[in-house]
Amino acid sequence: MKRRAPGFTLIELVVTLAVLAVVLSVAAPSFARWFAAQRLAGATDAVADALRHARKQAVTTQQTVWLAATPGERWTLRADARANAACDAAWLCVDGADYRGVLLGTGSAPIRFSPLKGLPYQAGGAPGSTVFTLSQSGCTPGRVTLLATGFVSAEHGRCG
Repeated sequence: MKRRAPGFTLIELVVTLAVLAVVLSVAAPSFARWFAAQRLAGATDAVADALRHARKQAVTTQQTVWLAATPGERWTLRADARANAACDAAWLCVDGADYRGVLLGTGSAPIRFSPLKGLPYQAGGAPGSTVFTLSQSGCTPGRVTLLATGFVSAEHGRCG
């Protein structure tokens, strides 16, 4: 009696690879949507955390903290004691390059956080709230709202 060598036949390997290729081609679009949703959520959380941190810094150090944004595709969000500090000189910088494909839209900037209770003021000196919108192709936008009380609320966008 002849014994078979252990292992897989060529036909078994080809069938397995064909099934794997079909499964991956079906799953690839949902992976792309998932990655887009994660980038958008990460950017939304980073902007909200930057606003909270800038407010906390103003109250803790008893100094005015300025928050400036450069909206668009290559966006940045910077916080520093100086009004127009560049990203490399600011003590807090969120760079949109870390969130590929996410665009930042902003209402009024720069924003000044007062050392007294961390209340936000617009560039002209009026107290008020502002909204940061984060968008990505194929997704509903995320929103980060800075209220006139200094509190921050974030709504994540949805993809797919």
